[in-house]
Amino acid sequence: MAAGLVVARKRDEGVTIVTPSGERIKVLVVSGGNQVKLGFQADRSVTIYRTELEGKQLKQAAPAR
Repeated sequence: MAAGLVVARKRDEGVTIVTPSGERIKVLVVSGGNQVKLGFQADRSVTIYRTELEGKQLKQAAPAR
């Protein structure tokens, strides 16, 4: 996967994503080391999937044809 943006963040730092509709999504580093823990703050209407599950979740959410 090619990344469009790569940033280094320390614990308690993060990034804010602003959607075209103006919704703000905050992604925060809550701990670090060999494995990083992230925290997300977004409106309940925003769905967040782990990358490895995204395809499965989208297929399950798709309307039946």
